[in-house]
Amino acid sequence: MSIRELKALEENQNGLIPVNAFFSTSKSSSVATRFASGGTQDNPTVIFTIFIDYHVHDQPFALIESSSNFAHEEEILFSIGTIFRIENVELMNDTIWSIELKLYNRDNLELKQLINSFEEDIGKTSTLFDLGTIFSHMGDNDKAETYNRILLEQLPPNNSSMSIVYTNIGDTYLNRGSYQKASEYYEQARSIALNLERDFHMCLAYVYDSIGLLNDRIGKYEEAIENFKKACDIKLKSIPENALFMVSTYNNIAMVYRHKLDYEFSLEYYNKVLGIELESLPELHPNIAATYNNIALLQNQLSHYDEALNNYSKALSIEQKS
Repeated sequence: MSIRELKALEENQNGLIPVNAFFSTSKSSSVATRFASGGTQDNPTVIFTIFIDYHVHDQPFALIESSSNFAHEEEILFSIGTIFRIENVELMNDTIWSIELKLYNRDNLELKQLINSFEEDIGKTSTLFDLGTIFSHMGDNDKAETYNRILLEQLPPNNSSMSIVYTNIGDTYLNRGSYQKASEYYEQARSIALNLERDFHMCLAYVYDSIGLLNDRIGKYEEAIENFKKACDIKLKSIPENALFMVSTYNNIAMVYRHKLDYEFSLEYYNKVLGIELESLPELHPNIAATYNNIALLQNQLSHYDEALNNYSKALSIEQKS
């Protein structure tokens, strides 16, 4: 592992780290130590010490020593998408680092919401949950940029995920108010996504959504709506059977119309969101409450007071029951 990656992990102690491949480990520290050779000061070896609570409901690992050709290694295999909390990172000697991890319970509500958000926004499974994306959604823009830049160095130039990485970096600049830098990264992302095969056109929708947010932030409302509608067209063609993928873009279009003071158009798109959510989500889902609240705000602006009160009441009822 490179020093840069180790330093990034060191700065993220108590944070979460996912693995995007099967993770082979051993119950024996002596076995792990035997494998910890050949490191250098620039690319040291890392020994992971993993703490597991066997009482948690979700256990994404298996003891495979009985079926292994090397039973003496006492192998434990963690599955793709396993998530750990970083407990401690320290240098043992010039060529070996020690990292202590604790298995994170995927039943944790905060993590479930994060996973659902990623799957709705990007349309990928948990194997895509690289650290940069996690920190981006958590609002830690400095760390998000750090990890995405590491990805830029590691991914081959023709990798389809490159456009998402450039978009994520652009998002960190957007969130920090550096609009020109955000625009530069979005343009690189768009250029890559335009050249991808049709199967990867969701990457382009992802870029257009971010460009639309940038347009809205700087007051270019018509361009924002144009880019959000491009994202809509791609999503409808790519995944017409999954309406939930449309919700984030419809919400964005409604937001822009609200900023333009075009309340009727804004209300139209929030009603589209509500229709999808009522069909696709549990009846007490907090997103439905948020949409009822948005609709009520607009109805109040349009002087539709009885309807606004009715929708405020629906939002409050869900919040009290959930």
